[in-house]
Amino acid sequence: YTYSITLPSTATTVTSGANTMTVDAFTSNPGTTGTLNAAGKQTVDVGATLNVSALQAAGTYVSGTPFDVTVNYN
Repeated sequence: YTYSITLPSTATTVTSGANTMTVDAFTSNPGTTGTLNAAGKQTVDVGATLNVSALQAAGTYVSGTPFDVTVNYN
């Protein structure tokens, strides 16, 4: 079986107190389409770019709004 993968198309802001960073350029492996193996499984790796400034404050950064990764079976 094959399936399609939809990733966020806009940047997400993560915060730690008053400090912020953006997460963008989401990618996945496989790309936009995957195929299940004979056991009906496949690992999907999702990554993105975390934009860290030179003077970024240390902290635990979280997203105030979730971002969706959608898998639709064909």
